[in-house]
Amino acid sequence: MKKQITEKISIEYIEEKHAQILFDLTDSNRVYLRKWLPWVDRVNTVEDTATFIAEAKNKQGKESAASFALFFNDSLCGVVGFHEINTITQTGMIGYWLAEAFTGKGIMTTAVKAVSIMGFKQYDLHKIIIRCADKNNKSRAIPERLGFLCEAVLQKRHQLYDQDIDVAVYSLQREKCAWLTE
Repeated sequence: MKKQITEKISIEYIEEKHAQILFDLTDSNRVYLRKWLPWVDRVNTVEDTATFIAEAKNKQGKESAASFALFFNDSLCGVVGFHEINTITQTGMIGYWLAEAFTGKGIMTTAVKAVSIMGFKQYDLHKIIIRCADKNNKSRAIPERLGFLCEAVLQKRHQLYDQDIDVAVYSLQREKCAWLTE
């Protein structure tokens, strides 16, 4: 069941029915996504995407993650969600990617805000974390626009194909989230 965020933007828990279109979206954006995402070269078939979806659903069933297909005008345009939900520490880590044709429209910022609200309210999280490549300015702009604090830039923290890259770590605490009650 889709959750309407705005008139044009919606999310839906990722399901097997999304496998083909999600694979096609990944495949057609392969060069664009590969610049920042290490998993792209491991997604070569619809079955690879179906495996990702099955793993995501398994984690959702245990309430240790929540992955959503992201839609703009009813077209699948990316993925957003919690890679990790830790109920003991009451923290969650958000990850996201968006097809190139949909960038620059505020779609992902809107989706990350909605998922953050869900994290604070539905999962009772106290802190949400976003990690992204230090040099990925478009990705970094999302938590910055939403008031996340850049806690650190971890040096050579992430292996991206043949290079080690720095990772910016952002966080937002529930009690410091100005827009949570909007």
